[in-house]
Amino acid sequence: QFLAEYDYWLEDYCLYQALKKYHGGLPWQEWEKNAAYRDKETLLKFSQALAGEIAYHRFLQYTFFAQWANLRMHARAKGINFIGDLPLYVAADSCDTWVHRDLFELDAAGWPLKVGGVPPDYFNQDGQLWGNPLYCWNKMAEEKFSWWTKRIRQALQLTDYLRLDHFRGFEAYWEIPAAARTAASGRWIKGPGKEFFAAMAKELGSLPLIAEDLGMITPEVKVLKEICGLPGMKVLQFLTAESLDQKRQSAQEVYYTGTHDNDTLWGWYQNNIIAGLRPQNLNPQTVCRDFIKTLYKSNSAWVIIPLQDILGLDSASRMNIPGTAAGNWGFRMAAGSLTADIASFLMEASLQSGRAAVTSF
Repeated sequence: QFLAEYDYWLEDYCLYQALKKYHGGLPWQEWEKNAAYRDKETLLKFSQALAGEIAYHRFLQYTFFAQWANLRMHARAKGINFIGDLPLYVAADSCDTWVHRDLFELDAAGWPLKVGGVPPDYFNQDGQLWGNPLYCWNKMAEEKFSWWTKRIRQALQLTDYLRLDHFRGFEAYWEIPAAARTAASGRWIKGPGKEFFAAMAKELGSLPLIAEDLGMITPEVKVLKEICGLPGMKVLQFLTAESLDQKRQSAQEVYYTGTHDNDTLWGWYQNNIIAGLRPQNLNPQTVCRDFIKTLYKSNSAWVIIPLQDILGLDSASRMNIPGTAAGNWGFRMAAGSLTADIASFLMEASLQSGRAAVTSF
């Protein structure tokens, strides 16, 4: 049943993984030409020769999906929903680019012609050079965005809601020459816009999506979000004192103390609030809890608090620094961190703000 249900991607993916191991981990663009270009006879021979490795990857995928399904059943029994995160782009060396070369802006060898990123901003004066290949949106539109339909349907089989990363890229995206050393030399290119979301709604029905509408947001991006009826994001660390007023928060948004790209809340407070204006000898958890209660009492539909902020941790526990490749995504919670006191605080904050029973927009 599993093999039949996921046949549209599973066999290609397992063969890709087996071939990658066979070629010593090299990206598919550096495999022998017939394998890289997906010659049918060559792939058939490899499928037979690497049958054991391919079967192993089928087993891994089956095991993951079975365990994930059990986890979701357990969570649902406790009234817990999952929010997934869907990146806008895929990697240059991926099964997607290997199988669907015509859907990406690639050269004859399969390497990106243009890459994604964002222009200079408050995170990085050179912008962010992500290096992901860009989509051939015209080709995707010709196929009624079927690759995307399958991608989002798959993700929603694993989660209840999806945070759609880099939402502004659907209205316009930053195109950077593949040879560029920084993102500053890029330019804005019009994206698929409302045509894309109309196609998704036609195939998938109601779209339980959260628009990650951070960064350089134009009126056109705001209009697209409103046309699609999607909630956006607000981040405490980006707001002014005036906009912190809870009455100014919209019910059509998800409110964060910080995202994976921000400093921790305590680190941000220490580094951005002028020392002379803040009381001395403050307890990190006290400060963070005051901010968390502010979010809980807002009108925002949902609030999301990173675990580091619940624990009152400093900048050493930051998840990620945008524009850097090393030293990120290493945070692990220490055993025993989730105390009865923390559980009591979160329960009290939920009850006092009326959020304890909120499960949907």
